[in-house]
Amino acid sequence: MNYSEEIFKMLDVKPYEEFEIKNRMYIFRLTDNLILQKKLLNGIWIKTNETLGDISLRDILSGNFEIKKNIVFTDKEKLAIDYAKACGYKWIAKEKEGTVLMFDKKPIRGERHWFKNNYKDKANIVELPISFIKWEDEPYYIGN
Repeated sequence: MNYSEEIFKMLDVKPYEEFEIKNRMYIFRLTDNLILQKKLLNGIWIKTNETLGDISLRDILSGNFEIKKNIVFTDKEKLAIDYAKACGYKWIAKEKEGTVLMFDKKPIRGERHWFKNNYKDKANIVELPISFIKWEDEPYYIGN
């Protein structure tokens, strides 16, 4: 029995879609037949090698490592991020009903909303559509 489709759905990646793994320096992808590959600095893709201490698909499926998808921003999202950075914000989060907020410090999740850590922190609503983040996601760090 082939479980490839279920595994891709569970990991929320598509065959050959590039992703990162937290605390690892390489870019990874899964082939359509579930071979985990890493991208070398010269751009060549090679199969990961467990005997050399590489990460395996089993490590990812067991929860030992977390996939971090590479996000491709739309032009409007780039504009919103540039605006947020220019205003001194470092975090973007999406409320349960879809409103996007910018924060200068990492916010705290409530039952339906994101909140500032204290009254001195800054927060603002972004009117531009942001699709790369969902309510279920952690706030997205956009940096300085």
